Amino acid sequence: MKYVFLDTETTGLNDDACVITQLAAVAIDEKYNKLSEFERKFKFDVDDATVGALKVNSYDEDTWAKEAKDPNVCLREFSDWVGPYRCVKKKSRKGKPYFVAKAIAHNSPFDKGFVTKAYKRAGLFCPIDYLWLDTLQLALWKHRNSPLSSYRNAAIAELCGVDTSQAHDALADCHISIETLKFLMDGRPL
Repeated sequence: MKYVFLDTETTGLNDDACVITQLAAVAIDEKYNKLSEFERKFKFDVDDATVGALKVNSYDEDTWAKEAKDPNVCLREFSDWVGPYRCVKKKSRKGKPYFVAKAIAHNSPFDKGFVTKAYKRAGLFCPIDYLWLDTLQLALWKHRNSPLSSYRNAAIAELCGVDTSQAHDALADCHISIETLKFLMDGRPL
């Protein structure tokens, strides 16, 4: 089985009104070996973003001017990249088999909402299984006997001893989530 750790940075928290600014993913195998990684910056209207989101999400005007692409192009490139990692077999309504990737994210409903709506807006097929795995849910289970002080990816990663100095860049957050998952799956309590 192959897994795709996925993270987005966005113009705000509302997935109906806000859009993706950065999408990153890291494909791994069952032993956490990195197979490849993907990162794209999306073109977006800065005036539609919240100031807080731009500040937190590593937005840099010069970097986006050089690297950002049309969102539909980014999604198509992601679909191409994720192709080799589509290992979850599904059947269409007409009974035809097809494959999608198994995604993992921290607080997966957030990223899943943005990704699926971006694909829907673009009129493209989303190559990710609708059942995402979630490192936040795993951390909550591991730490079920006492409440966590924060549910943020970086806060939980720090409890696991993971370096979070690059947090809030989508690709860095994927790597942080992988290291956190390794700790959580090791059977040690937080």
